[in-house]
Amino acid sequence: MKVLIKYILGLTLLLVVFVSCDKDDSTSYTREINEYFSSDERVIDRKPLGAFVNEQFTFDPQLSWLNEKGDTIRITDSQINKYNFEWRLYLTPGLYVDTISKVISTDYICDYLVTDINPASNGYYLSFLATNSETDEYHKLWFELKVLSTYGNGFLVANSYDGANTDLSLLMSINCTPDYEEDWEPKLRHKLLEENNGTTLPGIVTDIASIASGSSFFAQLCVPGESITEVNLFNMKYERKNQELFAISPEVWNPQGVGSNGYGFMSVVNNNKYTYFDTRNGFTYDFGDDSPYDFETFGQTDYDGGYTVSGGFQGIDKNTNKLVSVNSYGGFKRLKVDNDDGAFSINDWSNWNIITIGRGPDYEYHYFVVEDKSTSDRFILEMKSDWGGNYEASRKIDLSAFPGTSEVNHFEFSRNAEECFYGYENKLYCILLKDNAVNLIESYVFPDNESVTFLAKQRSYDGLVYWDLATNADTGKEAPNWRSGREIIVNVATYDNATKEGYLYMLPIEFSGRGGIAAEEYTKKYDGFGKINYIHHL
Repeated sequence: MKVLIKYILGLTLLLVVFVSCDKDDSTSYTREINEYFSSDERVIDRKPLGAFVNEQFTFDPQLSWLNEKGDTIRITDSQINKYNFEWRLYLTPGLYVDTISKVISTDYICDYLVTDINPASNGYYLSFLATNSETDEYHKLWFELKVLSTYGNGFLVANSYDGANTDLSLLMSINCTPDYEEDWEPKLRHKLLEENNGTTLPGIVTDIASIASGSSFFAQLCVPGESITEVNLFNMKYERKNQELFAISPEVWNPQGVGSNGYGFMSVVNNNKYTYFDTRNGFTYDFGDDSPYDFETFGQTDYDGGYTVSGGFQGIDKNTNKLVSVNSYGGFKRLKVDNDDGAFSINDWSNWNIITIGRGPDYEYHYFVVEDKSTSDRFILEMKSDWGGNYEASRKIDLSAFPGTSEVNHFEFSRNAEECFYGYENKLYCILLKDNAVNLIESYVFPDNESVTFLAKQRSYDGLVYWDLATNADTGKEAPNWRSGREIIVNVATYDNATKEGYLYMLPIEFSGRGGIAAEEYTKKYDGFGKINYIHHL
């Protein structure tokens, strides 16, 4: 795909020239090109340009100037034709050293297939040299060029176009991708598995885990009860699958879920057994069928630190009916308290099936959406803890009065406030949990023909969002007030059963703790999906 990035800052590209006091407009229109260029300074105060590996980068500098009336005048072709041009790319990020640079274009408009450089957190330098063919006088402009991976960080979306097979989509934007600039167009790619492998993935993927370790960047896609497939995220190619992931294959193949954490661990639950591998010591699961724990029901979320119930995996051990947590080093901790007279029994989980788990604010609140095995009624179990590892069963919240809670399986708790989001039919709801009161509000209403299929709070720091404007003290002008999107964006997937189209909404939470979504102008909607079954933030 060809990336066309036209970059104008303040409508002119920082090339506002100083005109003389001459009131004759004709002299203003015939200025030479040297008045449109800055001096040869390596000071780059304009926003970076953006490029993607293995894609075409095209940049039109659109050199302009202001006449005495304040009109923006673009330079003419006849003026351009007086000059020879050179675009030089410096191949080490953050440095401009002539010995490690190359000329990538000799045209006024730069057109370059990005193949010689890799993604980097530091930008590359790009110089634009114009030399007068008659006088040899030259002038130079400098730019910063940020280079991102073709398939980089963003939202990896598992969706199905036929109800039987899964393909992947990838969204990269300022809202979910690091190093993205606000004026870059979002990049949304669909059907990546079919495009890069010639075939989709059999089955419906409902769980994804990913890891970045050294030169490895991969995801594992789980079709519960059927398969786990590893995908190389640099090229979206299939790699290992099922028992190929294990040093010693499990006797019974019944994959139930995958997970990962920030410490380089990948985990899998197979046939009620949990195992993991540490990417620092290898990339193969070492499965122990002799594990003493039998996790008939469990929940997984992103790891959030600690040796106790704050781990990313929580399971109910069928053998002991205890809640078991996995810490950052793969170790198990069975939760047990001496005082067990709270809102529910912390020592006996025999009657619960875990639907989902979540964390609340301040590392204090631990939430479990559970289903009663005997009645199928659903509840939120709230536990509070302190830094000493003391736990209290603080609340048991009946969900029976809230629409759809007996049917949906995706609940998202906020770490900014005591609230829980879920979607049912064409509405996004928020359960407000603050101060022991429990109230339900409608946070957002989607079109009548759409129904919610999945939702995910934004956990990663990658990504920015705004829903208001701030006044710049220097210029007096209003500009977007950007802030981290972590915990303040809820991403919702919907599906239109009539048209068989899926959509992805990004909804900023403006009023944390009250379930309030920002004004419509700040929400985003992306289309072209099938039915979305999972959203994973790479």
